[in-house]
Amino acid sequence: MKQFIGKLAENLEKEGLVKGATKAASVAKVVRQTILEMVRSGEQVRWSKFAIFSKKHVPARKYNNPTTGELLTSKPKDKIDVSISSAAQADLLLSEKDWNAK
Repeated sequence: MKQFIGKLAENLEKEGLVKGATKAASVAKVVRQTILEMVRSGEQVRWSKFAIFSKKHVPARKYNNPTTGELLTSKPKDKIDVSISSAAQADLLLSEKDWNAK
């Protein structure tokens, strides 16, 4: 996480928005909290050219305990579903090609 905050601080400073890792950490925290609050309330968060965050309901299911063979039932739960945009995937693939070319 320290590497991420350091890079975020560097990029925020380049854009003239925020100076220092402490403020960058605050920005990262606020972004994270905002995404989580919106997803918890059932909203879908679309971050253009990056990702889509949404809540996905996972129903209860039956499974076998691998040790005892006992049939058990899991609890239903909600989880966060993240879909990375094709633009972000393409950017990642391009940067990997550049890296592999070196």
